[in-house]
Amino acid sequence: MARSDYHSKSCAYGVDKPPDQSEPVITRTMQLSYGARHEPPHPQTTPRHELRAEKARRNKGEPGSATGSRNRANALAAFIGKKAEIDEMLARLQALSDDHFNAHPDEVNWGHVGTLEHYASLVKRITDSAFGEGEHAE
Repeated sequence: MARSDYHSKSCAYGVDKPPDQSEPVITRTMQLSYGARHEPPHPQTTPRHELRAEKARRNKGEPGSATGSRNRANALAAFIGKKAEIDEMLARLQALSDDHFNAHPDEVNWGHVGTLEHYASLVKRITDSAFGEGEHAE
């Protein structure tokens, strides 16, 4: 086979000429189905669907029913739990800030400034969202 024949994909894969009996034929195929051993996940059982189904189960009760009040109680408990998590994170951040983010004045460099800039941008995203400011302003 000439050198230029290798530069053509069709020749390199033997598409445009019949295979020579002296050359082994290599067939490359792509399996398009999952087969019996590797079934695709059922669309109703994907993790995202399971999360959405769980959310729907939690929100199922009517406002005046016993199920509705139980769901509100569960929601309140979850809200208080998340608030406690946020309060703990804020307390840790405040303690770190009070300690100058563990930076000694004689050792502060531009890397420390960049780190604080990053922290400030993350906190700004949170405050903008919480107070309807920045990109969250109406």
